[in-house]
Amino acid sequence: MLRPSFLAAIRKVLDNTKFSALDFSVNSSSEDGEPILSVVFLHDDRFLFNVHEIKGGYKVVVSPGDTRMVEYFGLTSLEGISDDISSWSYRVYEEVKQFSPLAKEFEVFKAGLQDYVDSTIEDSLARFTASEINNMTGKLAELEARLAKMQSDAEITKQQYDKAVADLEKIVSSMQDLPKSVWYKTAGNRIWFLLQSFVTSKEGQKTISSAVQKAIGIEGP
Repeated sequence: MLRPSFLAAIRKVLDNTKFSALDFSVNSSSEDGEPILSVVFLHDDRFLFNVHEIKGGYKVVVSPGDTRMVEYFGLTSLEGISDDISSWSYRVYEEVKQFSPLAKEFEVFKAGLQDYVDSTIEDSLARFTASEINNMTGKLAELEARLAKMQSDAEITKQQYDKAVADLEKIVSSMQDLPKSVWYKTAGNRIWFLLQSFVTSKEGQKTISSAVQKAIGIEGP
């Protein structure tokens, strides 16, 4: 099993990509047959970067690859693996853009979110106060109530609603652990992908950006 500090370094690399570290799961296992390093894109688990230990080195399974959806390559050591993961994360981003009907809107949303963070948060390590957490929890509860109504009106399934609630609970709990600058970008991404996954009408898609901004308490770009 890899050292926690090594995994932390991988998360730091992911934080400097088009996404944030919390858009991925990063794990290590010592179980036979399990990857010694597994990085999975949480919004679409088809996208992964798995490293298996083999005799004399490592076998890497990546999706997406350079040209194919799934590719394999070998390594003699894990030195430089951060560069491989960074390149892979960019390919994930390109795939998300390619297949998203809201790719341009997502780009505008991310730019507006970054502008908000840059212009309102002077200390990149600043944390939420208790009153800010209470206020933000209330805003996210309003979104959950809207989703509950969508389920009662049969606009989304119970499975979609349950997943949404679980995601929102994680977003709320992460306010106590993350700096504001990181939380806003992570929460914005997660709620965007969440809403995009079941809002299919053109009218509904046009409101995703404003819905996310309202849920995390920021002004529109």
